Amino acid sequence: MTSDPKAQELFRESVETGNSDRCMDIRKRIAQRYPSTVEGFFCKAFISHFRDNDLESAKIYYQKAIDLKLQSPEAYLNLGVIFNSEKAFIKAVKLLEKALELWPRSDRIEYDLAWAYLKLKKYDLAIKHSSNALKANPKNLAYLNLHARILMFQRNLNDSLKYCNLALEFAPSNTYLLETKANVLANLKKYDEAVDVVESIMQNDPNKSKVAIDLAIFFQQNAKNYALNGKFREAFEYYLKAHKCYHAVATRVLGTDVEDRMKMMVITLLASGIRSGTVDNQINTFILKNRRLTKVSFEELLGAVFCGKELDNEFKKLFHVYDQAIGFPYFARKYEAILRLSPEAKSILQEVRKEIDAGESCFTQDKPFIVDTEHTKEQTLEQARKHYFKALTFCERLNWKYEQAVCYEKIAVTYVAEHNTSNAIKYIEKQIESLKTIENYPAVGDAALNLIQFYNKSNNREKTANLYEQARRIFLKLNDEAALRLLEGFKDSKKI
Repeated sequence: MTSDPKAQELFRESVETGNSDRCMDIRKRIAQRYPSTVEGFFCKAFISHFRDNDLESAKIYYQKAIDLKLQSPEAYLNLGVIFNSEKAFIKAVKLLEKALELWPRSDRIEYDLAWAYLKLKKYDLAIKHSSNALKANPKNLAYLNLHARILMFQRNLNDSLKYCNLALEFAPSNTYLLETKANVLANLKKYDEAVDVVESIMQNDPNKSKVAIDLAIFFQQNAKNYALNGKFREAFEYYLKAHKCYHAVATRVLGTDVEDRMKMMVITLLASGIRSGTVDNQINTFILKNRRLTKVSFEELLGAVFCGKELDNEFKKLFHVYDQAIGFPYFARKYEAILRLSPEAKSILQEVRKEIDAGESCFTQDKPFIVDTEHTKEQTLEQARKHYFKALTFCERLNWKYEQAVCYEKIAVTYVAEHNTSNAIKYIEKQIESLKTIENYPAVGDAALNLIQFYNKSNNREKTANLYEQARRIFLKLNDEAALRLLEGFKDSKKI
């Protein structure tokens, strides 16, 4: 049976009722009384989709209704929306175009088509359909936001900003609109305004911290590039902006690592400030109060040395201050060793840094700030990992354990991003072994904190307990109260 007059009549009633609860009740009746009709298959799909959230069953039933020639745009629209949510955008477009044939003036279908074409990077078609949706409903915030985002990807940044501001007139605190505006302002290089918008987002909705962190990372990358080229004053300005973004998150979001990131950023910021002449030696006091967090600055300074730059007197003083703060002389010994290296060894170290920087740049190169990277994420991570493994090969030639540890950590991060816990654990363990070899116990402690969390995820209680005791002994020896509190937090939350 393909159809039934009574089923058809009930189906028309469900469409015309205008009441969602009444519509669902009618469609349940159709599904029960006429299960093998085209209307019955559609109603079973509708119930699976909107009541049960069973998308797999919904897809099967929608397709059966379509195969039986149901001439209702709803089947095509709803199945297209499911495929959009599953990122099967080519399938979604085919269905949504058919829905639009059956329902030519539907702004909802125009919107969903615009979304699918945006994801397929067919921006001209995306803007055509978002414009049609806006003609039908010019004050719809979702339509305005999508239109602004498409314009941003087309690099029509001023027009994009215009639509953001228009939408924000109707909803000044809408976080989705503010996120788009922050993206557009960053692409326009109006960085201070972008930071102001990020702070507004965090005030309105602390759960929307991703845009603030992404913007901070973007500023850090710029700062690092300037620092490596010896432009420390410019680097300092970008570090200030990054710190402001981290601070916006850290003051409003509890239970995250952002506060630690912010403190590390301050140290790097101050180091760059000394070099640019904008901060005096009051940095010494700050570092001594943040013993565990100083290693980030060392990596920045040593990165400059790898690129063949000699440190001036201020930076030499800074090394000794860091040694005192950390509590062991590894970095001072290392700096002296670098100065005595043969040209060949220096060349290898420069290659190490080059490959590490190339790995990090995979995430930002040739892309506008915060763009859609869904289609390239796996490829980007694999590309970055290749650079880190190449850097690791150079490190092994000189048996430089600290650089090996850095490479292991960065490789682990790529696996974390892929949710590959077993490989992440493998390379954090390698990182810890390298750090133990050079007796860099503060860094061992930090890595142990990360590894404890991954052991928990893999339910390895014995390894978790052993590592907890090792980390506790290290932090007690270093008198690192902040790290001990963090470690005890794991125990209090029954993670250990």
